[in-house]
Amino acid sequence: MEHSSVKISDAPKMGHLQAFLLRQLTAIDSCPDSEFEARFNIFVLGFEEIFRSQEEKRENHDFDEVEVDRAMYVELIDIFRHALARMVSEDIYFARKIIFLLCYRLLKKSSPGNANTFVNAP
Repeated sequence: MEHSSVKISDAPKMGHLQAFLLRQLTAIDSCPDSEFEARFNIFVLGFEEIFRSQEEKRENHDFDEVEVDRAMYVELIDIFRHALARMVSEDIYFARKIIFLLCYRLLKKSSPGNANTFVNAP
């Protein structure tokens, strides 16, 4: 089993977040149940670290906060935490379904010509 799903050094630039998430979540979704929970936990911890790092950069450099980007991170973290809660309650099937549907949504959003943000997805 690979012990790291998310490499903080691979943290995406905001414009590439959807492609980054799609790669990471697809890899997690394709692993066997015996690895799924551990890999997803590692991914969520890494993703939260990416979010904290970007928040610190905004604060330290007095960047105007781009509300859509922040809202997207918050929404995704909420989704990830919901999937983690399902795993804790031993419902790995539902947790996998959440990840699968999120991958589908990201794939649909990354199709050429689609300029909507993740938050505003239909």
